Amino acid sequence: MVRSRARGAALAALLAVEKGVFLDGALRRADRLAGMDTRERALARRIVRGVLQTRGRLDWILTRVLTRGDPSELDPRTLSTLRIGLYQILFLSSVPSHAAVHETVRLARSVGGEPAARLANGVLRRVLREGVPAGIPSIEEDPVGHLAIEESFPRWLVARWVKRLGVERAAARLRAGNETPPLSLRVLREPDVDRVLASLRKEGAKVRRSALVPSVLLLPEGGNPSDLKCFSRGEVIVQDEGAALASLLAEPVEEDARILDLCAAPGGKILPLAQSLGVRGRAVALDRGIRRMERLEENVIRTKTGRLQLVVGDALALPIRGEPYSLLLVDTPCSGLGTLARRADLRWRVREEDIARLAALALRLLTAAARMVEKGGVLVYSTCTTEPEENEETVARFLERDRRFRREAPPLSFPEGALAPDGSLRVRPEELGCDGAFGVRLRRVE
Repeated sequence: MVRSRARGAALAALLAVEKGVFLDGALRRADRLAGMDTRERALARRIVRGVLQTRGRLDWILTRVLTRGDPSELDPRTLSTLRIGLYQILFLSSVPSHAAVHETVRLARSVGGEPAARLANGVLRRVLREGVPAGIPSIEEDPVGHLAIEESFPRWLVARWVKRLGVERAAARLRAGNETPPLSLRVLREPDVDRVLASLRKEGAKVRRSALVPSVLLLPEGGNPSDLKCFSRGEVIVQDEGAALASLLAEPVEEDARILDLCAAPGGKILPLAQSLGVRGRAVALDRGIRRMERLEENVIRTKTGRLQLVVGDALALPIRGEPYSLLLVDTPCSGLGTLARRADLRWRVREEDIARLAALALRLLTAAARMVEKGGVLVYSTCTTEPEENEETVARFLERDRRFRREAPPLSFPEGALAPDGSLRVRPEELGCDGAFGVRLRRVE
């Protein structure tokens, strides 16, 4: 039997996530370890995302089938290996059960010796023999407990959404977070959309146009964008429909606009704007993270984006000098709770107390940004979260403090259901089928 490299690659990626590596970086690691076989790479990616999405339920099952101890007491490598095996036999129908058991036992032996191999064999065969244990509370008796296990989310987040949204809508949002998202590509120049679409189909990719954003193309089977010619040629960036809608709040821009993006990396908002500038236009992309700015620099080189200056710096400590800007973007660091389908690691990474902390940071960033907007200029604030403290409440606090700014409706048209009555962008994953997003366009009107 030819040994699969996918499980070992998936294990390495999951352990990297446990150590704090974000999912996209962990998946790139899995690609390298899985080798050049596209099927092995695809399987490794599927296992990593799947285990992260179902981890809560997998651990609930493990607490009932382990004869001794608690899952949290296991060696992290053994625990992740058990999760990989359980995920395959319960959720991955494309993998035969005997193959899942064989490969998981082999993987367990490589990381924990014979004791780990015997444990993996016993756990997986017991689940195959007896099925999933009973005992999940009913949604009528304990909606939070039921949804936390059934949909595999931390209990604090389920309780928060049930309280604010009600059981039915909270369940819909949780299910949306467990969908497998497509690979979403935004074509940087709208006239190129048809040509890029034809190029992808010529490569054999299954691709469709977004119904929400004309410049976005969706590949439902996912994959590594680096394998696509249009990506290598710099014609596209990876950007979800929700994020693309948020970036449209800043468009269209004048050719001679002066643009500053305070939280720019990896460039999803600033790159399309910079490409639309004329010779008199100017764009500055700032971010405090050196590694994030290195990714932005790679994207600038790949997309051949001119008239864009990159600056590593803290937006809260910038000296005010030179001309103010006609357009300023604040895509603030946030909890990211609108992106749970795409970033399955976030549900286990974010803590409830992070929301208030990030909301306070967002208000400070907005206040700092306001000082650099010229009279008549535009300030665009956006997030990729669904939480009101970071969204509506932050904007309301800012407008109470700074009376020079007023909300205004975006000039471009938006899909039905994306805009609130006050002109704010509010994308909800369970309604539009993409990442959640929030944004508002503010005009300095004094």
